[in-house]
Amino acid sequence: MRTSSSKSCVLALDAGGTSIKLGLVRLDAFGDGVLDPSEVPVPSDGSVEEIAAAYAEAASTGKSCAEKRGLILAGVGVSTPGPFDYETGASLMTHKYAAVRGMSIRSFIERATGPLPIRFTHDSFAFLLGELAASPRPRYRNPCAVIIGTGLGFAALRDGKLLRNTQGGPAISIYRAPFRDGIAEDYVSKRGIMACYARLGGVEKTSVKEIDLAARAGDELCARVFSESGKALAEITAPVIKEGGFDCMILGGQIAKAGPLLTVPVQRRLDELGVGCAVESALQTVAAPLLGAALLFQKGEALQ
Repeated sequence: MRTSSSKSCVLALDAGGTSIKLGLVRLDAFGDGVLDPSEVPVPSDGSVEEIAAAYAEAASTGKSCAEKRGLILAGVGVSTPGPFDYETGASLMTHKYAAVRGMSIRSFIERATGPLPIRFTHDSFAFLLGELAASPRPRYRNPCAVIIGTGLGFAALRDGKLLRNTQGGPAISIYRAPFRDGIAEDYVSKRGIMACYARLGGVEKTSVKEIDLAARAGDELCARVFSESGKALAEITAPVIKEGGFDCMILGGQIAKAGPLLTVPVQRRLDELGVGCAVESALQTVAAPLLGAALLFQKGEALQ
């Protein structure tokens, strides 16, 4: 979908586990980034009406922001985790948003916007495309992204095209990959990092953020938690990177804000394994999914 109007914008939504982030993106000026960013709390384990009301409030807020700026709302781009029917806009999740499983999220948004074009995309895709749009990396031909948060997401581009499966989600999934005595997400995720902290003898910290802050302040045990988690991530992704021929791996998500505490051990272990892939931290952790959702709304997969 394309438009040449200099006053056109996309309302971008990013559905998370505790809030729906939103912002406006000008279709003629992606370089301006996300305008009027905000978020609306959403109980992802709540009732149908609670979830529907959160989506409607986010859409209403975005619509009002567009009107105040004198912009024309061309449509809505939605970044959402899976499983999800990205064509119809129906959630298929059971681990979150379970109450609306099988229902059209489109109808919730249209409560506020009325009939408008709405396009849904996997949150891993939105993150990768938004990050590259905001912070281009032209020296890499086949970049991939790992999103570390409550779960463990993955997305990749090859020659400018997203690698999709038949349902419209990522063709490569790593979160359930067998690893050690469990699966990848048991070791690299919010719960994985907290479990590593406990295994190493940690007892005082109750969140990944606390471990991060302590590691930055020189706490050796907390620094080791990220070192061990980074090593695990490298070992999980090494075969995927080799098979896919990916030349850059961008780490995103809340936990990736640890920066070098995580990227350095990942890079070191990949080098030890003989995997030639650069490891970088995302530069647009919050804005990237919104930019990516808007970009996919406008251009689909025609990225070059």
